[in-house]
Amino acid sequence: MARGNPWTGVDRGQLLLAGLHTGILGGAAMLALLSVAAMWNGRSFWSTANILAATFYGEEALYRGFRWSTLTGLALHFSVCGVLGMAFSLAAAGLLHDIRVRLLGLLFALAWYWIWFGYLWSRVNPLVPLYMPPDITVAAHLLLGVTLGFLPRWVRSS
Repeated sequence: MARGNPWTGVDRGQLLLAGLHTGILGGAAMLALLSVAAMWNGRSFWSTANILAATFYGEEALYRGFRWSTLTGLALHFSVCGVLGMAFSLAAAGLLHDIRVRLLGLLFALAWYWIWFGYLWSRVNPLVPLYMPPDITVAAHLLLGVTLGFLPRWVRSS
């Protein structure tokens, strides 16, 4: 059960900022999981960021280890996760029960996975679905969804 209405007295700016925080925190959790899984599979810790950097640099970015282009992949990842968090904050505003926000977070993240990997990446950067293992990528998106579900706590603390 919710402890009071977390949305009382919250303006749109506070709501978007709380969404940005949850999105970036969820993005960090996703990246940690994907990076550890990459190491487990014998690849570089930075391979996920390098695959994302290939969006801008092509196959040239697919090197083992950290390079300056890796920062571009990290920036893309955290930018998308931050925007997703802000969009989620607008979608979840007004839900009074924390459990509903958490369920919506999971559904939101899964829907984003299906849109991103089912449609967008094949047009923007076909290397991403080629090199990202689907099972761990779905798990990372579920982790994002769980993190988005903590939005009311961020709203209450701001």
